[in-house]
Amino acid sequence: MSEPSKHSDKGRGEGPLVVLVTGLPATGKTSVARRLAVDHHLPLACKDEIKELLYDTLGWSQGTPEAREWSRQLGLVAVGLLFQYLRSHVSVGRPCIIESNFHPDAAGELRALHTRVPFRMFQVLCRTRGDVLLARFHARAQRRHPGHDDARLEEELRPVLLSGGYEPLALEGTLWELDTTRWSEAKVAELSAAVGAAL
Repeated sequence: MSEPSKHSDKGRGEGPLVVLVTGLPATGKTSVARRLAVDHHLPLACKDEIKELLYDTLGWSQGTPEAREWSRQLGLVAVGLLFQYLRSHVSVGRPCIIESNFHPDAAGELRALHTRVPFRMFQVLCRTRGDVLLARFHARAQRRHPGHDDARLEEELRPVLLSGGYEPLALEGTLWELDTTRWSEAKVAELSAAVGAAL
């Protein structure tokens, strides 16, 4: 059985709502983000979609340390573009959704932006049991862009994937933890309702 959804609200604040969907790879972040975008007609930017455009434009390779480093560099560029997307929306008062496996350092950049432009944060942290997560990661490698080099990445990430989850980013606002171990039991409709109420 999956654990129930958990959420907490540390204050609404002012400005447009930013829905930030994060968690380990293969926890279902993109599926959740797309559902929220459709439900609430919100613009959405996903890190991997940006990264795959960069692969197709700038090139990719597989199976070498150089390829892995290139993937990391493009990942950093993709996250930078996500934040530019976020800035462009909140600066004109528009809500939006951004999705990525955000590094903890991202919290500092978000807090810095918040000091310049007010916005409200709704963080969604997707979690999945470790053994399920590893199996999902392995299965999705067959349908992902080859530039991700997931076969090599799986070995690198195995200990992290087996841990089953990230810690949330240290941000003020609403935090909703969503267990996606069993999709049939994931409380996505409840999450969507909460996002709608926050909007």
